Amino acid sequence: MKGVRLGFFRSARNEISFRRTQLPGLAAGCPPESAQVRAIHSGLEEAEGEISEEALADSRIRTQTATGSAAAETDLEGEETGRVVERVSWKLTFTRKR
Repeated sequence: MKGVRLGFFRSARNEISFRRTQLPGLAAGCPPESAQVRAIHSGLEEAEGEISEEALADSRIRTQTATGSAAAETDLEGEETGRVVERVSWKLTFTRKR
């Protein structure tokens, strides 16, 4: 995702999360989705990541990488049946300027 601005925050000790955001359509190669599938809105905010606050504060450590992921399954019932599986993963590298 280039050119997309995402906000994150400290959600717990040694953990960061992203603020709720509208992700761009990433699956351009997929067939058109039904309205029922498009109405499902899981996303990046559900993928908390671990980070060492102690290492982040240590001036001797130049870089630190936080990673996070989440998976959500939604069963469709009614006019359309099936299962939608969404996976989100991310990596964020912090680099100390010297």
